[in-house]
This record gives sequence, structure tokens and C-alpha cells, in this order.
Amino acid sequence: LYLPDGIPIEVLVTSVVSCNHIFVQQILHPSYPELSRLDNSMSVFYHHTEMTPLLPRPIQPGIICAAPTQAGWFRALITVYNSNHDMAMIKFLDYGGYLYVHANSLRVLRQDFMIIPFQAVEVYLDNVVTADIDVRIFSIQHIN
Repeated sequence: LYLPDGIPIEVLVTSVVSCNHIFVQQILHPSYPELSRLDNSMSVFYHHTEMTPLLPRPIQPGIICAAPTQAGWFRALITVYNSNHDMAMIKFLDYGGYLYVHANSLRVLRQDFMIIPFQAVEVYLDNVVTADIDVRIFSIQHIN
């Protein structure tokens, strides 16, 4: 998905990479309600990892796969692969954020899990500056 240009919309910040790099979801987009069903279906399907295929080797950046998290299985994009350590940097396509994982934890993504558009929109904010306050003085005043 893309953010519409020049139109205010409601978004949910789902991941903060840095103060000027975030991921958002468009909560009023027609496909947004389908995300929870997709998450549930993926968690049920990938729960028994021994029954799901590993990614074929050699792994290439740009491959879309299923990645495990504490909250379930999510769609991810491999951005970097280190064959010496069998590690991959992935970007979560529905919630945003990056994670460095063992490539053997990643699984082939079933084609029917590609039906809804990826929900996370990566956003870079321009002209982000620190607030014009002295944090040191502010903290000391509140301690006393």
C-alpha cells in the first residue's frame, strides 16, 4: 500500500526504527480488517514448522517468506542474506520493522497468504529535530 498524496488519513504507527523512520498501517483501508484473519491463518498453518518447507538455497535478497515472532508468523521480505552464518535481515511487510534471524527459521510463504496487500507503509519523516529544551536541567528540576 501507499499513502495517498495530499489527503489526510488515519494511520496506526506499528514500528519505530528511529525518530524519523517509522512504519504505519492505514486502518481505514478496505483490506485492513483482513489482516487479523491472515495472521490467525498463518499462525495455525506454520505452528508445526516441521511440516512446512524451508526456504530453498541459495537464499536471495528480495524473497518474500514467512517469519516467526513471539506474536505469531508474519510475512517478511529478505533484505540481506549472510551465507557464511546462514543469517538474514528481514523486513516485516505488514507491521514494519527489521530483524536479523537464522535463515533456517524462515519458511516458504503459501501463495494464498499473498492475497491481501502488504499493510505496512515505510515512512521517513523530514525535518525532524530535537526539542529546544535542556533535558539535563528539566530532569534535575523534576527530581527536587
